[in-house]
Amino acid sequence: MTAAVTSQSTLVYGSLTLGGASNYEPHGQFTLTVSYDLLTISYPFVVTGSLTTAAAALETALRVVGADLTLTWNGSSQSWKSSTGTGFNHRGRLEKPGNERDTRLTRYYLAVIEVELPADTGSQGGRKNARETIAYNRDRRRTLTLTGQYTGIAGTVSAAANYAASIATYHAAVRSALGGEWDLVSERRAPNDEDSLLDYELVFEEVLFLQAAVTTNHATLVDPRLVITHSKSGSSAQSPSSDYATLTEPVRVTANYSTGVDQSVVTSTRAGLESVWSSVGRPFVVGQIKAYLPGLELALVADAPVYDLRDGEISGSMELWGYAAAGPYKILSRRFTVARGGRPSQVIIPVASGSPYAAHVAYGPAISTLTISDVYTVIGDKGSEAWKALVVDGDDIIATPADVAASAGGGIWVPTSVPQPRVVLLRVGIEPDVVPMLDITYEQTWRRVDTPVEIAG
Repeated sequence: MTAAVTSQSTLVYGSLTLGGASNYEPHGQFTLTVSYDLLTISYPFVVTGSLTTAAAALETALRVVGADLTLTWNGSSQSWKSSTGTGFNHRGRLEKPGNERDTRLTRYYLAVIEVELPADTGSQGGRKNARETIAYNRDRRRTLTLTGQYTGIAGTVSAAANYAASIATYHAAVRSALGGEWDLVSERRAPNDEDSLLDYELVFEEVLFLQAAVTTNHATLVDPRLVITHSKSGSSAQSPSSDYATLTEPVRVTANYSTGVDQSVVTSTRAGLESVWSSVGRPFVVGQIKAYLPGLELALVADAPVYDLRDGEISGSMELWGYAAAGPYKILSRRFTVARGGRPSQVIIPVASGSPYAAHVAYGPAISTLTISDVYTVIGDKGSEAWKALVVDGDDIIATPADVAASAGGGIWVPTSVPQPRVVLLRVGIEPDVVPMLDITYEQTWRRVDTPVEIAG
């Protein structure tokens, strides 16, 4: 067995010692290479003694991740120790190049230790590298993606702690340089096992539109979206009077809304999400629709928020109807119906002639009636313009004999009842966005008298 020889250099990696008085004798000069983020030591040595046992021990020792590293040369030592909070990240490997020292009793190896260095230069707070990517969608709204790495540094072993301490200042500076308002919509962080290196990704979307009533970028809301659907249909009234020939159909607007809620601001509970919707989301949606439909009377007819407690999201739909003026007042619907009744001129009189079906057919006066019903649904309340026109001054909408004759196909008709308006007060909407309405019904019965006889009183 060859005796160990004490050498001038020693490399210690965890439990492994190369050089010095060990059985791993240096062979030639070691090399040390340093860059911004990587230090590499290549240490050549020869194994003496039991080659099989030594090779197995070497392979085991150099597969250890993050072991402390010390290099001694001519009595001077330098250490890179992850255990002391310096943020180093070590990896070792064993190489077997060919050499003249490969004999039956000795074997030549090369131990390579790579140390990922901490980002401790300058004032970056452990930020090793960073990249900014800007993407534009079809309306030229920007999406900013920040990616990079943080390391631990002397005094702060945790890369995650350095990230948490300085990332906000860093991305605020980037966004300030770009200008505009930005909303953080995604964040990803991935530390390694030793927490000496952390990969991160932040995604920001540019905010070009209000997120709340008067706020472009609301602190509580994350990536809110509002989609407004506008629909309108039209129809015409079949009215005896041209003054009421046009109906005012409501403008129907449906708003679909969704937003995330920042859990660091509002906890994802039912009460918390309901509070955000009632104080921020709902007033914003209603306000946007009112701005979209200026000058209309609006009724909120449906409000259906959905609270996702697991993901901390609010979504749902809201429907509003807007009513515009048409003519002296607003007629939403008119139902004009004519019902015909009466009895024929033939009168059947039973007679006793031995047959159970015997009858005498006599001819008398025929009775023919028409019942005319006119129902209006209008915008307004008691005392409104619609109330005055249709209830107080509604004589002009009562059918005339000519109207009735035209509806019945001819004949002379006289009224047999005096029409009085029946009024039902309605409310359409959910407080406070409610529109008052009136259902006004006129009904009158007429009888046909082809040869009227005047009776003097």
